[in-house]
Amino acid sequence: MWTFLGIASFIYVYKKCGDLMTYANKEVLLSVLVFFSLGLVLSYRYHFRGPRQRQQQKQKSHLGVLSDVLSTLPLVGFFWAKPTPGSQQVEQPKSRKGRREVNFADVYLTETAPNTTSSLQCDPEIIIVGSGVLGSSLATVLSRDGRKVTVIERDLKEPDRIVGELLQPGGFNALRDLGLEDTVEGIDSQIVNGYIIHDLESKSEVEIPYPTSEDGRVASGRSFHHGQFIMGLRRAAMAEPNAKFIEGTVLQLLEEDDCVVGVQYKDKETGDTKELHAPLTVVADGLFSKFRKTLVSNKVTVSSHFVGCILK
Repeated sequence: MWTFLGIASFIYVYKKCGDLMTYANKEVLLSVLVFFSLGLVLSYRYHFRGPRQRQQQKQKSHLGVLSDVLSTLPLVGFFWAKPTPGSQQVEQPKSRKGRREVNFADVYLTETAPNTTSSLQCDPEIIIVGSGVLGSSLATVLSRDGRKVTVIERDLKEPDRIVGELLQPGGFNALRDLGLEDTVEGIDSQIVNGYIIHDLESKSEVEIPYPTSEDGRVASGRSFHHGQFIMGLRRAAMAEPNAKFIEGTVLQLLEEDDCVVGVQYKDKETGDTKELHAPLTVVADGLFSKFRKTLVSNKVTVSSHFVGCILK
């Protein structure tokens, strides 16, 4: 197209400017040569600019030098305008139509190999070591309060031992205030209104009832199988969306500046040693706690015992 334009311009000058051809043959020939060269260059640039655009951006070719020279000539500079940096940026997306570009400097990707678990885990607000009466009750109440709680228990199976078979009236009232009175239902619990002391020699009985409340009602407790009561408390805690249970053994407490900041535990399922951090850690791992000595120097004094028997 540009070649045809150059030839047409030459014919127009030849017909309209006969005198110019007579007195200025050299100038006319030079103009024809310039227009013809210009047409060839433009045709070359039009047909081959797409495939070689990237190569031209890396190094300045001879065509770029010729473009700079032609743009400085009068009359020719009117037809040959040197592209500005802004125009290059506008034309660049057009030549890459159908190609999606991503600036990786602004993109952050996290890739996970298949069949693998991420080592990162969301730390809770509260860690509870042990899932007995105290640990399970705390987990339920704190979860209902909107706290993210993680409970680590050595064995989540139902305990099978004779311990804590009687919940005194004060404990049952506390359980009711916490909204956990349903945990003693459905486990064959028995209402307890007091004690009866039997004298084996005289075979007499002495009844010691629980005290009455202000409204005249007799305070009552509950007697049950300890393991079933524990499982009832755990079910109540596990039903809360903010509570998470982990079956594992806590190895040590993590401390920074004399403050407990989390725990290190061994996962029972995988056998891996992991760490979990939280602003608050509650140690509720029972009477024979191995962490109590690191927190409290006083020894536990056992003042009484309950004796039970298994009937077969």
